[in-house]
Amino acid sequence: MVTDVVYDRFGIDLQGNKSETEDDKARVNATVGIGNGDVGQVDEVYYGNVYAGELNTMSDIGIAYARVFMGRDFKNNSWQRWSDTRETQYVYENAVSEFALNLVKRKVYTLDEDEQLLAGRFFYYQQTFRSKDGNVYGSSLDYRIARGSLEDYSHMGQLMKKYRNSAIVNSYESYAHGQYLDVSEDDRIVVAELFGKRNLQTVDEKVEYIQKIVSYLKDNYTYTLKPGRVPEGKSVVEYFLRESKRGYCTYFATSAAVILRCAGIPARYCAGYTVNTNTGAYYTDGQSNKYMKYDVYDNAAHAWVEAYIDGYGWVIVDATPGYGEVEDTEQSSTQDESERQSQSDNSNSSVDENMTVDDTDEPGTESTAQEAVSDTDSFSGEIHINSVLIVVCTAMLAVLILIAMAAIRIVSRIHLLRSSSVDEVKLMKMYSYLEKLLACMGYKREPGIDYEEYILEITAQDANLKNMGLEKAVQTILAVRFGNVKCVDKADITGIINTIRQVRSYALKKARGLKKLVVCLI
Repeated sequence: MVTDVVYDRFGIDLQGNKSETEDDKARVNATVGIGNGDVGQVDEVYYGNVYAGELNTMSDIGIAYARVFMGRDFKNNSWQRWSDTRETQYVYENAVSEFALNLVKRKVYTLDEDEQLLAGRFFYYQQTFRSKDGNVYGSSLDYRIARGSLEDYSHMGQLMKKYRNSAIVNSYESYAHGQYLDVSEDDRIVVAELFGKRNLQTVDEKVEYIQKIVSYLKDNYTYTLKPGRVPEGKSVVEYFLRESKRGYCTYFATSAAVILRCAGIPARYCAGYTVNTNTGAYYTDGQSNKYMKYDVYDNAAHAWVEAYIDGYGWVIVDATPGYGEVEDTEQSSTQDESERQSQSDNSNSSVDENMTVDDTDEPGTESTAQEAVSDTDSFSGEIHINSVLIVVCTAMLAVLILIAMAAIRIVSRIHLLRSSSVDEVKLMKMYSYLEKLLACMGYKREPGIDYEEYILEITAQDANLKNMGLEKAVQTILAVRFGNVKCVDKADITGIINTIRQVRSYALKKARGLKKLVVCLI
């Protein structure tokens, strides 16, 4: 545990300060593990819900990334803080600003239909982060495409190239390719063995490759705050990609940056904080949103990658599981809803018109109406009886279906908790069932929480669960799922099954009312 003195000095300043002793590196606050550029040099990071600063940005733009650390050079498992005035001169002041402002204001450029749609989602804003110690991070202007995908940014890059021919822009593109592709020979060998040697040329190829790498890392590697220290003398990229396959955001960001660089895609390591700015209303245009200030705490600390998209510039790429998902499509869903409502209104309008075309009295109209009323009265009793019969039959069918589902569920659980023929798939089904039982008792695992950390928190809160062997059971299951263990002793299997049965009995004991039925049926 970091001492109070060390925490006060290093905990939330994100200035790149490093712990002085090995003990300090054992367990540190998340902002230390992210903010100093070191990767894989601590056993565990933790969150203390400590105030870190204030973000001022536009509301309702989804996830805002507040960068306070940027690394270009990666040596000895550490990103070196990088700051160069040319970054500002090239990217913001000279390269993009004039074009972006003209594009947003619909000046100068004559756009076709697709370009107009893309430009309609393009907006600029100013974002600053003021850390607890008073340092301010941010730029004069930031740019974004609402609900933008990598394809959108590549199309925007093509649009920029079409209408903008700037020697400064071209110079910076050459600069980015010259400065952000360095990879050590050892890491290059590891990446080549795992992903093949690639030298991508076109923007479309690069975008497709970025998406594949992000998906691969999210699907095949595990997020945890307790990855353990990378063995001395070993590259964190090799250790993470080949051996442990477990880590937190700095592992994912570092590996993604190195992999992309090996394919010829300029990439840089960034760290800071992420904030969800959605407050209800969704983004429509850059002038209608309000700026808001968001309090930021250490549990928002994060690391990600910025990849260079030719023609456009730097775009955020987040390979950490649970982060960087495509922005939601609430706006398009709302539009679809309104279109459906409009169609419904039009349909109702036509029906009303047809019904009121001719409402004048005609000979025989009164008698026809009386006959209709008479017919309705004669059949009303029959219709009522049929309706009741349908309701009763539907209810009985629903009950039979529920009974059948319950029987199938019970038989399935009996089969699951037998010790014969237990493999990895069955062990993971056992764990899934165990987690559902715990959720019924109020111990639901939140997304992104490490499995071991989740169980340790539960057993720390409830001594009865700790005495049931819950920690050992879960460790055995995870050893098979994520480790190199290929089989489990029969005694261990028996222990896991007994633990699950005890947890189920305990869940039934604690449940009240209908919740007991829920426990029986999960």
